Amino acid sequence: MKTFFFAHEVLTSARSFAKKQTKMARFVTFSFVLSVLYLLAPSASLHAAACWPAWSSSAVYTAGGQVSYNSQNYQAAYWTQGNNPSTSSGPAGSGQPWIPEGSCSGGSGGGSGSGGTTPSAPTQCGTLLAGQGLTAGQTLTSCDARFTLAEQNDGNLVVYLGGINGTALWASGKNGSGAAYVIMQSDGNLVQYNSSGGAIWASGTNNSAGARTNMQNDGNLVIYNSSNSPVWATGTWGHTVPGPTQCGKMTAPQGLASGTSLSSCDGQYTLSMQGDGNLVLYHGSSALWATGTNGKGGYEAVMQADGNFVEYGMTNALFATGTNGQNGAYLAVQTDGNLVVYNSGGGAIWASNTCSGCGGGGGGNGGGGSAPGFVFSPYKDVTVDANWNTGAQQTTVAGGSELVTQAMPNSTLTWAFATGTCGSETWAGITPALEASNVQQFVNAGKKYIISTGGANGSFDCPSASGFASFINTYNSSNMVGVDFDIETGQSQQTISDLVNAVKGVQGQFPNMRFSFTVASFGTTAANPIFNSTGVAVINTIKNAGLGGHWTINPMAFDFGGANPNFCTVVNGACEMGQSAIGAMQAVNQEYGVSYGNIEVTLEVPTDDGGAPFTTSDVNTVCNWIKSNGVAGIHFWSLDRDTGLTYSRAIPSACGTN
Repeated sequence: MKTFFFAHEVLTSARSFAKKQTKMARFVTFSFVLSVLYLLAPSASLHAAACWPAWSSSAVYTAGGQVSYNSQNYQAAYWTQGNNPSTSSGPAGSGQPWIPEGSCSGGSGGGSGSGGTTPSAPTQCGTLLAGQGLTAGQTLTSCDARFTLAEQNDGNLVVYLGGINGTALWASGKNGSGAAYVIMQSDGNLVQYNSSGGAIWASGTNNSAGARTNMQNDGNLVIYNSSNSPVWATGTWGHTVPGPTQCGKMTAPQGLASGTSLSSCDGQYTLSMQGDGNLVLYHGSSALWATGTNGKGGYEAVMQADGNFVEYGMTNALFATGTNGQNGAYLAVQTDGNLVVYNSGGGAIWASNTCSGCGGGGGGNGGGGSAPGFVFSPYKDVTVDANWNTGAQQTTVAGGSELVTQAMPNSTLTWAFATGTCGSETWAGITPALEASNVQQFVNAGKKYIISTGGANGSFDCPSASGFASFINTYNSSNMVGVDFDIETGQSQQTISDLVNAVKGVQGQFPNMRFSFTVASFGTTAANPIFNSTGVAVINTIKNAGLGGHWTINPMAFDFGGANPNFCTVVNGACEMGQSAIGAMQAVNQEYGVSYGNIEVTLEVPTDDGGAPFTTSDVNTVCNWIKSNGVAGIHFWSLDRDTGLTYSRAIPSACGTN
């Protein structure tokens, strides 16, 4: 079980650990490192490598993925699909999805011969587990993509800074030896074998069963035993990420190494990558925001070429803004105290919301914090067409039964509904463990998801922040966008307060996660209040609690109960659903002073339960208004009602999102 920190604990403790320095594997015995430095081969031979697997236009590739195209090898810089390497490539840090890795010839290279065991491919960035390795021409990349371990076609095993055309930091010195592969053996030894199965180089770490090899983000290649102690290293640590070159701004591939910081141009605010692993934003000596990663091995925070700002440990990502896919984005430590990621066009796409009175983004204007980027996410009743044996989410909306990730043309789906109390919740009879098994399905497909609770026929409660943090982590991954509270069944004031306080209690741990409160509404500014008594209790509790960060109020603009001008926007004697959706958002803004950056809207397609249609013309009307007013998101009920996926395609097209 992970240890969780409340927001105030994270911020209170952030400073106290600032001077602690984490001892890493870089300090492996210096005398041993000197004994292997003669193997260093800056001029390591770069003969034409064997070609990696052929690029496929339909395949999804993640950072470190290896392909070949027209006798050239390429490595993926980040998640990509359909981008031809010959026209979408550039050096590391260029922002292109593919990094050229040199010419190649023949097949994928390097059989193991009869004397050894052919290694399996790595399954994690920067890591070789027992039985895994590299055949000739293959590489292993550190998680921050700056360092590469290459089993070269000439037989040399080389650590590079900047890819195989970069600077060689260490080598086994076995070029010309005919090495066919390197493997991390089950006994803990890292060994190079020739095609006849003869060992030609070894780390000498046998008798360390369960050991692993890590290509670390500091440039050091380290073997750790099963107790997580280093038993061998190349000694190539010390190649820290290049720091910012101007006040208050960080561009790719710049970052903060442990013990360094970036200050606003007036010197009042400082973003510090502390030695205890916590990334903290300070105003003087007061902590305003933190990633909550103290004690978790944080080593560096990097503004990546793909637009994502990521804090890394030695071999894993600890925090990310989730802004990948925004080439040319940059990070700003502003003089108003806000930490903001801007896209190349100057639009704010993520913010810490730590400026006084700012509404998210960069301007410092408006009400409470706004959500990090526009979201379109249809609801999915997880029980409809579910596989009750495995919990897999399925749908027949496009014809035959298939996994939802195969059917959905958009990027994000809201899973509905978890009910009960956090920690003992149920999904209408599906267990949390079975429902959580869908996380990997979404990650593998490159899809994102929101966890929704409550609903029209159930309620959800979470009396403590620690319980809510545990609930989140049951379903958490880098693809989880947030949690939605669908509050419809007359929950008590205590339950509503519990949920709002739980959100406040975990925002320090999950600073980029969005939290939406979905409530029934009318559809006209003539309705005052716009919500029923439950909705009024929800919005008042949010305001009274002073909730900040990434929260939204999400009116359900349908099922108005008839064409009454006090209930909906009436046109030609009927509720006009597009105008009613707009009326609902306007009323929330006018009645409660909520900025549009904190407002979303949910629709019902193709008609609501009373038969009022939401047409494709309404889609254009609502999306045009949303784009003009900076609304945080749009949703509909539900995916399985959207026969032929008409709305799943029309809405993202009209609203300009995916």
